[in-house]
Amino acid sequence: MKVSIERQIEEAEVLRFLEGFPNATFFHTPAWLHILTNSYRRIAGGWITARNGSSLEGFMPFAEIGRGPFRTLWALPFGTYGDPIALDHRVEQELLETFMDMASGRMCLEAAAYLFGTESSPALPAGFSLRREECRVIELEGTFEHYRSKLLGHKRRQLCNRAADEGVTVMPIEDPAGLREFYRLYAAESSAWGGVHPYPYSL
Repeated sequence: MKVSIERQIEEAEVLRFLEGFPNATFFHTPAWLHILTNSYRRIAGGWITARNGSSLEGFMPFAEIGRGPFRTLWALPFGTYGDPIALDHRVEQELLETFMDMASGRMCLEAAAYLFGTESSPALPAGFSLRREECRVIELEGTFEHYRSKLLGHKRRQLCNRAADEGVTVMPIEDPAGLREFYRLYAAESSAWGGVHPYPYSL
């Protein structure tokens, strides 16, 4: 088994491999890294791969964000799921260990991996910490009221109620004109949020 860093990977190979993983998501595909690297010039993508000869046995996509001579390192940035995808739990661990080796470099300021479905917590070297968080998968069925009352946690439900009291209304987006209006509002407000906002309207 050879674990290595690949800057380019064949999309068809990844998609064939993912067919065996029903819990894999869009964030595991090359398309997600392409969107990020095409949209933000400071982001460079790559793949930690495990191969047995030419056969792909597992992979873990990552992105590096340059900050002068330094970098931050993220597994599946801006996505909920960052697990390595592998045929064997031991291969998963090797991929995670390689990610942590990269994160231990002197030029790496910060690193994070969001492990959603990994079987067990990885053994962490000194200087690394593990934080458990709750994450929700949003159902796209039903009304916003169903989402607000049944699926949101107490704190977020309070924020929704406060927004409604202040005059915010919920409207479905039913056509391209509605989407453009939503994006106009989002772009006008999001620059104040910092980070990578605003996201582009189209790619």
